[in-house]
Amino acid sequence: MSIRHFLTALVGAMATLTSCEAQDSIPTLAPAQFEQRMKADSTAVLIDVRTATEYSEGHLPGARNIDFLEPQSFARGIAALDSAHTYYVYCRSGNRSHKAAMRMARRGLRVVDMAGGFRAWSAAGKEAVATQPAPRP
Repeated sequence: MSIRHFLTALVGAMATLTSCEAQDSIPTLAPAQFEQRMKADSTAVLIDVRTATEYSEGHLPGARNIDFLEPQSFARGIAALDSAHTYYVYCRSGNRSHKAAMRMARRGLRVVDMAGGFRAWSAAGKEAVATQPAPRP
């Protein structure tokens, strides 16, 4: 490989990496910072992107459920969101919510993701509510 081809490939790879980083500019905050920022934001809307079953077993107070794993329902749910708000999203561990946040941001919505999801929230001793009692062992 000539030096010219090598430099061309290197510049192309750097441009690709830079554009990927630019697209993934979703703020991801630890539970305490997530809660603090959300409480200070008068436009905040809290979205739980887990399944309905996960949501019913326990969720953050005031959270609205839009299931990321139901593609059509998720697409309809985010299409109905008002761009005047900032959406604070979480899932079980942070993986789904980050994917959901990126999709929402591509639709022009302002989004903040919670690092570690509901597990991290619970581990931090933060308040959660359930809409159905947990099954007994």
